[in-house]
Amino acid sequence: MTMLHRTSDLPPARPTAAVALAAAMQAVGGGLGWSLVPPLLPDLARDLGVTHAMGGVVWGAAPLGIALASPFGGAAVDRFGPRRVAATAMVVGALACASRALCTGPWSLAASMLLFGAHVGFVAPSIPKALAGHVPAARFGRANGVALLSYTLATAVTVLLARPVLALFAGGWRGAMVLAGVAMLAVAALWAVAMRDRTLPMPH
Repeated sequence: MTMLHRTSDLPPARPTAAVALAAAMQAVGGGLGWSLVPPLLPDLARDLGVTHAMGGVVWGAAPLGIALASPFGGAAVDRFGPRRVAATAMVVGALACASRALCTGPWSLAASMLLFGAHVGFVAPSIPKALAGHVPAARFGRANGVALLSYTLATAVTVLLARPVLALFAGGWRGAMVLAGVAMLAVAALWAVAMRDRTLPMPH
C-alpha cells in the first residue's frame, strides 16, 4: 500500500517549470518520436520491404499499444505518481524509438511501434496529473493547452523537416531514429530531475 503524505509535506508549486517540462515531454516524445515515421516511411518501406498493407499494420501498432497500456498507465500514475511513471515510460519509449534503426523487416518495425505506443499510454495520463499539482485550477486548462500546442507544433516541424534535414544530418532514417531516441532520453532525465510530484499517491 502506498504511503500517504500530508499536504504540508509537498514541495512548493512551480507552475512555469511544470508547464515547460510538460511541453518538452509532449514535443519530443509525441511530436518528434511519433511523427518521425510518416515522412520517412518511403525510405523505411524500401529498406524493410513494407508493403501498403503492412504499412497499415505498422502504423496501427502504435495506437494499439496505447489502447493496451492506457488503463495500466492511469492506475500506475495514481499509485506511484506522474514523475516516476512518466520518466520510466519515456525511457522505454526512447529505446523503442531508437530500436527502429535495428529493424530488419515490417514485423520487427511493427513490434517497435507497438512498444512505442505502450509508452504513450503511461506518459499521457502523467502530464495532466503532474500539471494539476502545480497549476491553479483557474489556469489548468490553459496549461494543458500549452502542452498540447507543443505537441502539435513539434509534429508539424518534424513532418516538414524529418526528411530534408534530420535524416540528411543523421545519415539516413536509421540515424534519425537514434537521434530522436537520444532526445527522448534527455527529456526523460530532465523530467525525472526537475519535476516534483504535488499530488497525493493513492492506495490501490
